[in-house]
Amino acid sequence: MKHNILFAGLLVVYLASAAKLLADPMFYLKNKHYSGIFVRIKQNGKLIHPQFNKKRGQDIKLDMLDRTVDTVLEIDFSSCRNMEKCERGEHPSTVKTMTATIAASPKEQKTVYVKFRGGKLMPQLGGLKGATGRTTNLKYSMAKNISAADIEQEITKSRK
Repeated sequence: MKHNILFAGLLVVYLASAAKLLADPMFYLKNKHYSGIFVRIKQNGKLIHPQFNKKRGQDIKLDMLDRTVDTVLEIDFSSCRNMEKCERGEHPSTVKTMTATIAASPKEQKTVYVKFRGGKLMPQLGGLKGATGRTTNLKYSMAKNISAADIEQEITKSRK
């Protein structure tokens, strides 16, 4: 009898831990830009994670994100479509910084699933332009995702 109770207790702890590991993250960014990007994520004016350096097709996932305050993304990206030629000086390249503020959602606790492409940050719609209700590859639920109206963005710097 004691062993059954102990086993049941361990099973509950294991299942609770597994559910937490399998839960959808609060933040997910997919780099769909034609080159690499540098991403800084800030809340209350402070970096909440060290700077990310992501190549095309790579992503950033954060399991926890305080949605009671605005989230600011600063993304450095290049206008160069062929990095090898730009590095050799064959094509001029401009590095730009796009700053996006994602509105807080303290009541709704909206998830932030976004993609960066061509100097713009856009909410992910999910597979088949939103028809599946889930992100295409990782199957995160889009039910509580932000919309375009929740994102305010602008190019704040441009340098060669």
